[in-house]
Amino acid sequence: MPPPRLRGARSLRPETLAWWQAWRSRGIELGFIATDWQRLEMLMLLVDEFHRTGNAVASRRLAGEIRRNEALLDKERRA
Repeated sequence: MPPPRLRGARSLRPETLAWWQAWRSRGIELGFIATDWQRLEMLMLLVDEFHRTGNAVASRRLAGEIRRNEALLDKERRA
C-alpha cells in the first residue's frame, strides 16, 4: 500500500519531515499496510515532539518510545 498523504506537514520540523521521508521509502519497500501507516503517522508526532523539546528527561523518554516503535514496525513487516 502506498503511503498516505502527509497531513499537517507545514507545522512539522524539517528533521521530522526527513524522518518521514526515510520511513516512507522503507514502508513502500517493506510492504506496509494501512495500520502500519497509521502507526507511523502517530509515531511521527512523537518524533516531532522529540525535535521540539529542550527537556533532557523528556527527550530520553521520547527517544526510547520512538526506537521501540520503529523496531516493532521493522520486525513485524520482515516476519
